[in-house]
Amino acid sequence: MVTRSPDELNRPPHINRDRRAGGFVLIGIGFWILLAQFTDSALLGQLVLPLLGAGFIAWALSGHRFGLLIPGCILLSIGIATMLLAGPLQEFSGNAQGGVFFLVFAAGWGLITLLSPLVDNKVQRWPLIPAVIMAGFGTLLVIGTAAEPLLSALNYVWPVGLIVLGIYLMLRRTPQP
Repeated sequence: MVTRSPDELNRPPHINRDRRAGGFVLIGIGFWILLAQFTDSALLGQLVLPLLGAGFIAWALSGHRFGLLIPGCILLSIGIATMLLAGPLQEFSGNAQGGVFFLVFAAGWGLITLLSPLVDNKVQRWPLIPAVIMAGFGTLLVIGTAAEPLLSALNYVWPVGLIVLGIYLMLRRTPQP
């Protein structure tokens, strides 16, 4: 029979769950590093980010914590992009590789929106803003030479957009309570 101290009995349940999750993460990382010592597979290194991202997503879904979805989806998408560019898409040119990276990264931001109702009971739409921007930029990079004039023009347009947005934020009136 396991006896628990009064301190453990008075703790909220999520604290014990977080401790267990942290313990599992450390055990998993330890096994991963140990396995890497005995193998020569580049795949082990490439799987670190996607598995770490999947772990964050699972933790977010099981604990209903929206904040954990963000690093989970971002790490997952960066890991998948890295695996694609090191594997089946390694023959792509520099700009096309950058475009693929941005497209997969944008998908990670979109995944935050898709999974948010499962965690937060409402759809979080704000991740679609960086998703759309990155998907547009990625598409232009994949298109390549046909998009070069547009990409060159964007070098001058987006800083002006930041200036205009900054002026708007400084001059807008906030509603009085």
